[in-house]
Amino acid sequence: FHCSDRSMLDNVGTDIAKTLYQHLYKDPSKPLDPDLVAIALDEAVEKLRASDGEDMLPSTWAPFIHIGI
Repeated sequence: FHCSDRSMLDNVGTDIAKTLYQHLYKDPSKPLDPDLVAIALDEAVEKLRASDGEDMLPSTWAPFIHIGI
């Protein structure tokens, strides 16, 4: 996951989005609960951080923040 420049690797964004939406739509018969967005993002970032252990630079995971209600 390490980048030599300031751009994000494509797979990082894809992995975050995949985990986020899997969490949000665990039960597709229910409507989206906006209260779960921050929790889902936290889960996705934690999964990303665990995938590379302590070698992952904060610049890889720190840009993923939730701002909102």
